[in-house]
Amino acid sequence: MLNSTALPHRVAWLVVGVLVSLVVPAARAATSADLQASSISGPASGAALVGDPMPVTASIRNGGQTSSAAFQVEFELVPSTPGRALVLGLVQEAGLAKFVTRTITPSFTVPVTAAAGSYTVSMSIDPSRLVTDSSRANNIRSATTATTVSTPTNFPDLSSASVTAAASAVLGGQLGFTAGVANTGPVTSPAFTVDFGLALTTTASAFNVLGSRASLGVAAGSTGSVSGSFAVTSGVSPGIYYAAIWLDPANGVRETNETNNLRISSQPTRISSAPLPDLAVTALSASVSTTVGGHLLVDVSVSNTGQATAVPCRIDIGLAASSNAATFQLLGSRTSTGLAPSTTFTLSAESLALTSAFPPGIYFVAARVDALGTVVESDESNNLRIAAAPTQLTPPPSIDLVSLSASGPSTATITSTIAVTGTVRNAGTLPGPAFDALFVLTTDVTFTTVFNLGTVHRNGLPAGSPATSVGGSFTVTSGVPPGSYKIGLVVDPSKLIAEGDESNNQVTSGATVALSLPPLPDLVPSGVTGPTTAVAGGAISV
Repeated sequence: MLNSTALPHRVAWLVVGVLVSLVVPAARAATSADLQASSISGPASGAALVGDPMPVTASIRNGGQTSSAAFQVEFELVPSTPGRALVLGLVQEAGLAKFVTRTITPSFTVPVTAAAGSYTVSMSIDPSRLVTDSSRANNIRSATTATTVSTPTNFPDLSSASVTAAASAVLGGQLGFTAGVANTGPVTSPAFTVDFGLALTTTASAFNVLGSRASLGVAAGSTGSVSGSFAVTSGVSPGIYYAAIWLDPANGVRETNETNNLRISSQPTRISSAPLPDLAVTALSASVSTTVGGHLLVDVSVSNTGQATAVPCRIDIGLAASSNAATFQLLGSRTSTGLAPSTTFTLSAESLALTSAFPPGIYFVAARVDALGTVVESDESNNLRIAAAPTQLTPPPSIDLVSLSASGPSTATITSTIAVTGTVRNAGTLPGPAFDALFVLTTDVTFTTVFNLGTVHRNGLPAGSPATSVGGSFTVTSGVPPGSYKIGLVVDPSKLIAEGDESNNQVTSGATVALSLPPLPDLVPSGVTGPTTAVAGGAISV
């Protein structure tokens, strides 16, 4: 049987027919029917519209010596440019007596898949080769005049805007659907029907129809809706499906585009053979702030919104980076009780330890019920919940000595004594013990090259203390080369005090100190006198 074949394929059939005719014994040829495609023509106007009826006129003849059995005639639209032929339909014909010619005038609907363009109407007699035929070479014929196919423009265009269904249903139970219907055409559509059902995949081209609903006409450029609830029939097996609709399945509404009437939801619907539970985290909140190393107080409510009792399961609780995160870092787990339908399990002020794995920052508490997937549910997509309000983790109580500033003279000489000062504070939440403050000369703010000036001892500072002065006078040792230096200040240089932050213990002056060599002595003789005469070998006074 021909099925959407292109014209070159028919040429191959012609060759096969010729070869077959060459090997048929002469006796058989003399006693067989010979079905012949005598002529064929398309619509008299030479034009057709997609979705419209298209009349065809064809003559078929039996040129053989005997009558033929009943046979079929297949009609196609063959594109003038290379492409796949479109089947118009099959016509069943009664047998033909020998030497009889029959004219047939079938009418076919131009397929909605036909693109606008030029086509040739073609026919093939007995495409399945069920009739004894003395020659197959004359069973195919194409019209000599092309038919121009056009796409209608002044009609409605119904399109499936959306479709949703419940996340689960039970065999024999009801499944509710809601569909959006748009008319993007230039005129209002008449009333039409909508088929609702379940597809196996999101890309399926057909689906299991559960029922239909009538929809009123939709005005041009507007969107309407249609909904319905249908029994999930025994013809559906338990599993995952996708809600589907087909607008105007009987093609009762003539449209500019018939290819956009199907829509399949991207959201799955689980069909089960028995009622299932459905666990969901229905409420979640936590402390607005706490400290790292402390405890977080969490309130969690888990409800069973399904139709069957859920067995006990694990609830994971943790912290997420945002309110719409898909994952979170685990703090701890708890176990729910078994939940009957429409009951709730609640954890109130549940205390969870915050380890150092969670640095200070902003988090969102998260909870996932049935974290191990041990409960078969009607909907697995609602097991995770993240609190809308953030929780702030602050550093644990600590001492935090901070070097704020350092300063000294603008010039100095090696081996001289200079006065330096600085300011420090305790920014921590705990009081600090006494500490040392080291003053240095450094070549840069990163303390690449450092020459110690000296250390001062300072009493402890209370928590959150304001800026406090430290300072002293120190001799620049002779080992320091001349150059430009900054005054540096380092608190607790030996790191004897445990602090919450050790990165802010040193600071440098903004200005530099120009360090030079000290002045050298310069002995110059003056006022020398002596006698005017002297004897060789004698003594003189000067």
